[in-house]
Amino acid sequence: MVPGGSGIKAGVNDKQNHYSIGQKMRDAIKAAAAAGAPNVIALAGDRKGLTDEEGLENGAVFLNSIKALAEEQGVTLCIELLNSKVNHPG
Repeated sequence: MVPGGSGIKAGVNDKQNHYSIGQKMRDAIKAAAAAGAPNVIALAGDRKGLTDEEGLENGAVFLNSIKALAEEQGVTLCIELLNSKVNHPG
C-alpha cells in the first residue's frame, strides 16, 4: 500500500484539497505501478463542518478524477474512512 498524499486533516472529502492532493496521488499511482505495488491509499479526512453527504460526493468527484490513471497503471485506489464515533472525532 502506497500513501497517496491525503491525510486526516486534509482529505479527499474537502474540495479545497483536491488540487494539491491530486498531483500527489497521480505521482503515487505512477510510483506504485513502477514498483509493482498494487494499491494507493487515500484518506477521507476530517469533516470540518461538511455533512456526510457532502463528504461522500466530494470524495467520489476526486476519485473519479484519478481513476482512469489508476486503471491504466493497474493500481487499485483504496479509501480509508475514519471512525468518528470512536477515535477520530470530526
